Amino acid sequence: MGKTTPTSAGFTLIEMAVVLAIVGVLAGGILAGTKMIEASRLKRVPMEASAYASAFEQFKVKYSQYPGDYTEAARIWGRADGGTDLYGSCASAGSDISSSNPQATCNGNGDWRVIGNETFRAWQQMANAGLVTGKFNGLNGSGGSGHAVAGYNVPIGPLRGSAFNISTNGNKLSDATFFDGNYDNTLVFGKESTSAPVGNMLTGQQAYDIDLKFDDSLPGLGVIRTYKGTALPGTNPNGRSCAGENGGDVTPTSAETAGYRRAVTGPLCFLYFMQGYGLQHMRTNE
Repeated sequence: MGKTTPTSAGFTLIEMAVVLAIVGVLAGGILAGTKMIEASRLKRVPMEASAYASAFEQFKVKYSQYPGDYTEAARIWGRADGGTDLYGSCASAGSDISSSNPQATCNGNGDWRVIGNETFRAWQQMANAGLVTGKFNGLNGSGGSGHAVAGYNVPIGPLRGSAFNISTNGNKLSDATFFDGNYDNTLVFGKESTSAPVGNMLTGQQAYDIDLKFDDSLPGLGVIRTYKGTALPGTNPNGRSCAGENGGDVTPTSAETAGYRRAVTGPLCFLYFMQGYGLQHMRTNE
C-alpha cells in the first residue's frame, strides 16, 4: 500500500499574521468606541443636572416653596398615610405609601431646607408636578433612612450605578470637609448610597474633565464642586479625597489652590451642583 501524506490543518505564519492584524484592528475599534461612549455619558452628567436644577427652581416658582419642603403637598396630591388633615404631617414620611394613590405624598415643614425624608419626597413631588420624568415613591430604600436607589426614589444617572440626589449641609466656612459656600438644597451626582445622598463614582480625571468643560476646572469654586475632605493617602495609597493641594496628596489649603486628584485611578469623587446652580450660564466649550 502506498503511503498517504497528511494534510496540514494549521495556519501558516502569514495567515496567523493576518488574523492577529484583524484582531488588533477590531480591538482598537472597540476601545475607541468604548471611550467615545464614556465621554458621551460623562457629558450628559452636567446636562441632566441642569435639567433637574431647573425643575427644582420651577417647582418653587409654581408652588412658592421647594419640593419636599412644601407644606401643602398633601392638599394637592393626597396624604400618603391616609390621614384626613391635609395640612398635617405623615405618621412616617420615610415609609408611608398609599396603595390606591401613587401620587400621595407627605408635607414638608416649610423651612426652605430640603433635608431628611423631604429629600425623597422632593423627587416624588417634582414628578407629580410633571417637572421631571420617571416615577418616584418618596420612600427610603430597603437599607433604611437615607438609602438612595436610582429609579426608585431618585433619578438614574447616565453612568452605570449612578444617581442624582439632593443634599443639604448648611453654610460652610473654614470647614474640614467642605469648601466655603452654602450647601443647602444642593444637587449631587455620584454612586447610589445606602446612607449618604450619593457615594464616590468618578475618578479625579473624570470629575476634572466635566468641571473643565462646563465650569472652571476647580473643585472648590464655581457651580460644579466636590468635597474637600481630609482622608488623603496614609496606609491607603489611594485615600478617598477627590481634591488635594494642586491636585496632589496633601489636604487643600484653599479653594484657589485645590485641584482634582487626577493621578489616582480609583473612584474618588462625587459632584455638587451648587444652589442657584447657574448651569444655564456654564461655558460649553463646543
